Amino acid sequence: MALKDTRTIIIDAESRQTLYPGIALLAALVVATALYWPALGGPLLLDDFPQFLPLLDADLADVGAYVRTHIISTSGPLGRPVAMASFIANGLAHGDDFWWWKAGNLALHLVCGLLVAWFGALVLRARFPDDAARAWWLASAAAVLWMLHPLQVSTVLYTVQRMTELSTLFVLAGLILYLKGRFRLDHAPGSGWLLIGAAYLVAWPLAALSKESGLLLPLYCTLLELTVLRSLPGAGPGRMLRHIHLGWLVAYAGAGVVVLLNFDELVMASYAARDFTLGERLLTQPRVLVAYLGQVFLPVQSRMGFFHDDVVVSTGLLSPATTLPCLLFVIAIIAAAAGVARRHPVTSFGVLFFFASHALESTLFGLELMFEHRNYLGLSGVVIAVLGLLADLRVRPVRIAGGVAVLCVLLVFVSWNRTATWENSHSLYMFAYAAHPESGRVNLYHANAKASQGQYDSAREFLGRIPVSAGRDLHGLLLDCIEHGKLDDNRVKNAVRSPGVIDGHTTSSASLLVGQLASGQCTADLARVEQLLDRVLSGAARSPRDRRTMLMAKSWLQEQRGDVDASLDSLARAQSLSNLDALPTYDSVATLIRVGRLEAAQDTLLAALDIDRTARAAYPGVAVRLAREVGGALEAAGAADAALAWYERVSRALPDQAAIPAQELRLLVDLGREDEARSLLAGLCTIAVNERFEIDHVLRAAERKLDTACGSTANGEH
Repeated sequence: MALKDTRTIIIDAESRQTLYPGIALLAALVVATALYWPALGGPLLLDDFPQFLPLLDADLADVGAYVRTHIISTSGPLGRPVAMASFIANGLAHGDDFWWWKAGNLALHLVCGLLVAWFGALVLRARFPDDAARAWWLASAAAVLWMLHPLQVSTVLYTVQRMTELSTLFVLAGLILYLKGRFRLDHAPGSGWLLIGAAYLVAWPLAALSKESGLLLPLYCTLLELTVLRSLPGAGPGRMLRHIHLGWLVAYAGAGVVVLLNFDELVMASYAARDFTLGERLLTQPRVLVAYLGQVFLPVQSRMGFFHDDVVVSTGLLSPATTLPCLLFVIAIIAAAAGVARRHPVTSFGVLFFFASHALESTLFGLELMFEHRNYLGLSGVVIAVLGLLADLRVRPVRIAGGVAVLCVLLVFVSWNRTATWENSHSLYMFAYAAHPESGRVNLYHANAKASQGQYDSAREFLGRIPVSAGRDLHGLLLDCIEHGKLDDNRVKNAVRSPGVIDGHTTSSASLLVGQLASGQCTADLARVEQLLDRVLSGAARSPRDRRTMLMAKSWLQEQRGDVDASLDSLARAQSLSNLDALPTYDSVATLIRVGRLEAAQDTLLAALDIDRTARAAYPGVAVRLAREVGGALEAAGAADAALAWYERVSRALPDQAAIPAQELRLLVDLGREDEARSLLAGLCTIAVNERFEIDHVLRAAERKLDTACGSTANGEH
């Protein structure tokens, strides 16, 4: 009886040890949901628009084409198809109701929080192999702090950063698989290698194809081996695995050599459209990393604000004066973390993990200087490092628990205040202006807001606070257009004296300005405006896509001036810059149709379809619409045979689009060519019901005129 009672006591104690962390995690999930829920209806921002608007503008009738067109993103070299698949699912299921899109982000955040707990428990288990309960409750505390930290708000509620969340999810899953496999290598090498293989062969590709930062997973595994796993037995499979990591180190060195050999293309090209140099970026990033750590340890609302395009660029070791101290601090903390790897392996790993997570986004590549979402994964390393250090220093668990509880209350308060600012555009940008009054993006928002209210003088005041750029000058002309309905020649002549960089502000302002002129809502000397666009185009572009957008805007202007050949030449130049899609060539087709050059329009449309076959983004809906317009123009010109030949020709180029042969069928019936019509109708009758909604009225009309029927398929339910 005594033995049974003892076992009961032990089991009850173990149950409590696992129960309390579970309760803490459940409470954190509930609190995090409550914190974010009111802000799920908040606004879209920055990169949300170019990523999501094409999804909303697309034709949903052909789901296969919809997926093929949008599965590859242009926002990263790997295309990020995993993340895009999730956005496609949102587009199909919820359309433009972005509440559901953001709810998906919140759900991913909660799942990632649970994975942080699991990952942290495995890391701490390596440090405390005989005390699994301590590992779990420390890891749960780390996950709770990670989930509730206000620094995470700008990742969860910035919809497009689901890319970061998914990459984090798969990186954490890969690290968990790696650690589980690593612990099994000595006693069950078969399953151990299987788990490690899954980490590298499954989780790693999924992470990298969500966002390129997922490529760092092998580096994190190497850090685990150098810190928390170094005490595991080195013989047998463990030694083999360490040889593999030596191979990874060689691979990292090889990657560095590749970058050096292709430095201009892989690194320097990204600086062509930046207002800072590579050296200035490298000097600025230590200050940015210290700022990130400040946000982690002192998460004051005024230190955040989402928009950080007002970061002062370091131009020397003492300009600004904090540059050298921050550089020395970063070097010192990395060196210290490496130095305590034996005595405090968890702390060493957590600190090195944080800095490793910035290895792509805070080093050579010419990305923007600062974004809070770059800390989404790295923050887990910081909290695990701190809690691991407290455990190593033998701080009493009750004191750690009390400190974590107090911190959670403070974090919830700050996070609640922060999510409240994300509930609508006005509150977000009002707070952003208070935190970052020098931010060009924030001032641009307020300029547009004032203009929408008819307060053009105030709009120009905000616009004047934006750094001098082509975008600012074009935006000023756009305000003149909207307010006065015309452009002053001298204002156009004196705008953009220094071309600067063609960026998103430049392209959007140019497109809107040309749209005002093309629609007749604004008048101007179009030749002078074209000269203005040429001055803009003489500058560097942030990307080929931005220059292409400017050329397309110029082509619209040239068509309005009546110079069709020049317009087509601009579109051809635009297409030559990138074959990611065929939109400039499709615009050429539309132009040729408008001016009646139907033979050229046919050849150009077929050229666009050739581009579509290898492009990242295809637009079959646009192709079908233009093909029908060409056929309709031929019919209107009385060239029925030419129209039939065209429909047959384009049907071969678009075999999956029934709308084209349906037009051929309609025309054959109208011409009284019944035998040919019956033959074509028989082929169209085999189309599945769910593909026939658009052409059903054509089929029914043909059936009536030909006194025939498709049978059960044609007359079934629609």
